[in-house]
Amino acid sequence: DMTAMSLSRENQSGFNDLSVTDELIFALYSGRKANEERSYFANQVWVFDWDGNPLNSYKLPCHLLNFTGDDSLNFYGIALIGENYNLIHFKL
Repeated sequence: DMTAMSLSRENQSGFNDLSVTDELIFALYSGRKANEERSYFANQVWVFDWDGNPLNSYKLPCHLLNFTGDDSLNFYGIALIGENYNLIHFKL
């Protein structure tokens, strides 16, 4: 038996990017459908421990294409602000 998923513009996007440290897993969550504008950008970060337990979630002030984080909750990401891509830093 094989389970398959068809690719469709109606599919909902989930986690677009991951960043990990020795202590934490950070997941960039979109939740948008593929047919929505800029569906590959996300403005939510979910934080998990290495056992998969959710610890927190954050709504960001901008939408990120990708990012990296550290144990002190410092983040760097690529954001689209207006029509320009920007490297941004923020602390959760």
